[in-house]
Amino acid sequence: MTIVRVEEVTYGVTDLVQCTKFLEDFGLTPLEPEPAGAVFRTATNQIIRLRDLNDPGLPPAVAEGPCIRQIIWGVTDAGDLDHIAADLDVTARNPDGTLATTDLTGFSIGFRVARPEPVGVSLSAGTTAMAATNAPGRSESSTSLWIFRKRAPPKPRASTSTGCISSRWKTSPLRERSCNAKANPIITSSSFATAPIERASIMSPLK
Repeated sequence: MTIVRVEEVTYGVTDLVQCTKFLEDFGLTPLEPEPAGAVFRTATNQIIRLRDLNDPGLPPAVAEGPCIRQIIWGVTDAGDLDHIAADLDVTARNPDGTLATTDLTGFSIGFRVARPEPVGVSLSAGTTAMAATNAPGRSESSTSLWIFRKRAPPKPRASTSTGCISSRWKTSPLRERSCNAKANPIITSSSFATAPIERASIMSPLK
């Protein structure tokens, strides 16, 4: 048995208008609206259904609030459906061939033969080509356009030449003077050696 992709998902939502607008803005193709919700289609013929959260026609929820209510998986062929029907407790078989059942949590799932549609990539006016894609048992995607680097470009390192971050300096009377010496080119280490007050501060124990 080969499950190749998700064929259809159904959501229970609290704001049907807002969710419909989101999928339209996302670029999905709207289909004929259902009386209780909206239906969209992806470029590869996958279906997304939106229904009101309290719609009695929705499968039972396994979580509170808006959430996914059903997933229908696509399999390779009718033989796979027969194997699934023999292994699982199938509750219904719809006219389109979809097997309906639930998983161990009570979540509604289904299986049917996958009906993918190819995606064309526009090359020029009047010319299209199939987009290379990968799928179970098929590896067609080309990596010729990928850019590989032998090493990552080095990141600039932040300068810490004027930072006074050591915890040992927090109570030191030299802390302020050292910070000033690093930040001010006029105050250098030689200034401490020639000033009597500075020498006394250096010799005194830290408190």
